[in-house]
Amino acid sequence: MNEDFTDIEFHHGLPSHSFVDKKNEVRISLGRAATVPKAYAELQGRFGNILLGIQSCGMDQARLDQMCNLLRLNCETLRIDLLVTKSNRPFDSQWYYFGDIDGLLKAARSELVRPPFGTILHDQISSAINMLIRKPAP
Repeated sequence: MNEDFTDIEFHHGLPSHSFVDKKNEVRISLGRAATVPKAYAELQGRFGNILLGIQSCGMDQARLDQMCNLLRLNCETLRIDLLVTKSNRPFDSQWYYFGDIDGLLKAARSELVRPPFGTILHDQISSAINMLIRKPAP
């Protein structure tokens, strides 16, 4: 399996927003990134410090890994500036998306990519991102 692991997590270890997609059996967390590797500082400058986390909430972990790896490849092909990475922390199987999350949602609405969460959450995620952008960083 072609997985990248990155040392990235939410500010104070806590997301600002959390959604459960019962149909797809995943939990989506959204918040500010605590630390961003220097290699991705340019993404932080262009798209803000917004981090989206995805973890299994019933979905088979191997299936989630497969979907996130495929999404990463599709984003590269479509030139969506998005870091799709798995946590490198012990006992944390969460995936993180950092960068052009709006671009990902637009591509998903156009059915060019399929993230592991349903279309019903797209508007909620967009609204939460807008709230985080308007709210000053701690």
